[in-house]
Amino acid sequence: MPCISSGNPRQAPAIVRPTAAFPTQAPPNDSPEAARNRESRDAARTGAILLVARYRLFRAGLRLAIERHTGAPVLECDGLDALPRQTTETPPGIVLVYLRRPAASDTANIAGLRRRWPQSRIMIISETVHPSVAHSLIKEGVRGYLLDQNGVDELRQAIETVRQDYVYLSPEITTSLLEDKRVHEEQDIIQTTQPINSRERDILIHIAEGLRNKEIAARLHLSLKSVETYRYRLMKRLGCDHAAGLVRYAIRAGLIGP
Repeated sequence: MPCISSGNPRQAPAIVRPTAAFPTQAPPNDSPEAARNRESRDAARTGAILLVARYRLFRAGLRLAIERHTGAPVLECDGLDALPRQTTETPPGIVLVYLRRPAASDTANIAGLRRRWPQSRIMIISETVHPSVAHSLIKEGVRGYLLDQNGVDELRQAIETVRQDYVYLSPEITTSLLEDKRVHEEQDIIQTTQPINSRERDILIHIAEGLRNKEIAARLHLSLKSVETYRYRLMKRLGCDHAAGLVRYAIRAGLIGP
């Protein structure tokens, strides 16, 4: 059973202003786009919160927490597949969706929500986070993303943040996205670097393991001069100024463990 704990997050969440997808300043001359943006912000600030989750006990506890800490009226819906049967007089200000383990298919469901209620803000609570899925959901228009292990205070802060037309990401979501970005950047570096041959690979592994040139020469039955030459070529080819750079490359390439 998922739960929202009463603890506080250990680090600050990511709160950012959206840009192209959700412009926050009205264009001049009161254009139709400006009117839609104002209506969207007003709906998020004053409308009800639609809670979409299959687990009844979870919905009941979350509803109580939201009503107590935000004062907003809360509607309930038994899962995304029940949304087509959901009828409301006005679009909800916020649609809070619980996805236990978000999958790529959920992106299409969120896109459907955006088409049905373009003025509503969409928030996600999940048990786990997969960076690529989280990135797709955010790209599709999700304005808030938390884990079910986060506290009630953070949920309240997230709702208030989204109401003010910002995007709220819990620290865990932010960390996961940044780490995924770092890994992809390192893979890009490795793929664009000139390949090394098997002998250079052996030399690199031994350097990364902390062996000195003499030790590497003895282990690979090479002359000291040959090892020094291989080392120089590796540093030049991989763009490293010192041995630490070679070690980092070996870790990124999966030649040794971190």
